[in-house]
Amino acid sequence: RGGVQQKSRSLATRVLEHPNIAVEWNVTVDRFEGNADGLRRAICRRGTKDGGSGQGAAADAELSVRASAAFVSIGHEPNTGLLRGQL
Repeated sequence: RGGVQQKSRSLATRVLEHPNIAVEWNVTVDRFEGNADGLRRAICRRGTKDGGSGQGAAADAELSVRASAAFVSIGHEPNTGLLRGQL
């Protein structure tokens, strides 16, 4: 797995350093808006699991992000604890 982790780290570094990519941390996507020409923006809510806010914004504040593409990460640990011992 070390090779996969190194590639992931390398990709993350490239994304974070790219001048045309904005990373929005600790947001939940409510919806994407667009038309036949493609994606126009994402409507999000800012906040974290513990109720804190990201980047100084109020928790649950609506955030409109202009976008022509989007990648949504859902995290790295599956929430499967409730099935432990049943499968």
